[in-house]
Amino acid sequence: MIYHEDSQLLHVPLIEAQFLLITSEEQYNTFIEENPDDTQDITPWSAFNGYVARWTGKEGAHFVMALALPHYDVICHEATHMAHLIMEYKGIPIGIVNTEVEAYLSQFIFREVVAAIAPAPKKAKKKSKKKKKK
Repeated sequence: MIYHEDSQLLHVPLIEAQFLLITSEEQYNTFIEENPDDTQDITPWSAFNGYVARWTGKEGAHFVMALALPHYDVICHEATHMAHLIMEYKGIPIGIVNTEVEAYLSQFIFREVVAAIAPAPKKAKKKSKKKKKK
């Protein structure tokens, strides 16, 4: 799979899966151009807040999450879709029997995405010590 250098490949180690996180139109367009898939209808970047797909390219199946609007509610929504895609691909039945699997997987994906897109923490400024005048 070929993708833009700023995209991130996130891993779900518990069930040996991974997905590509795309957070810009440039990353999205690079992925679309470099990984043709005749089975997918290409949705323009401007047409969605978030998008999840199982992409079948030359190298096999890939999972992709594109976030045009990376707000928590959109991430949560797309994390649920991603959990379903991964569960289906891995042969884990989706339904009342596996709601706990779905919940944990969605939570894990949500956390990984938020951690991946969170800005780096700002360094605390050191307080300068002022000398008191006598």
